[in-house]
Amino acid sequence: MIKLYHGTNQSSALSIIKDGIDLSKSKKFLDFGPGFYMTDNIKKAENWARRKAYILNKRHMLSEKPCIITINIDDEMFNSLKCKKFETRNSEWAYFIMVNRIGSVETASQLNLSNHNLDAKYDVVIGEIADGSI
Repeated sequence: MIKLYHGTNQSSALSIIKDGIDLSKSKKFLDFGPGFYMTDNIKKAENWARRKAYILNKRHMLSEKPCIITINIDDEMFNSLKCKKFETRNSEWAYFIMVNRIGSVETASQLNLSNHNLDAKYDVVIGEIADGSI
């Protein structure tokens, strides 16, 4: 069993629990393409949850709490998924992120950029997010 965490704000956590993961709510221009971002590091999920709650509260004058959703994935199911893994922050990793931040398969195709996940060719991308650091 693989245990993963998703850090978010209270209303988003309740929506996920009630209705499941809705990939249509994913934002464009994300490091690994549109998707549902999780980590195996509880501290990173906690930091992300605090950040999400803070931004939402500041933007909309709310008082939501940070929340962590724990998701357990069966090893056999995980192994059946198409994965891309980045061991380190290297030039391939940086290129992959920059192309995903274009946000459009059409634009990537016009520019002849193929190393991306804008078309969801990977079910899972494993690695550090840049989080504004590139």
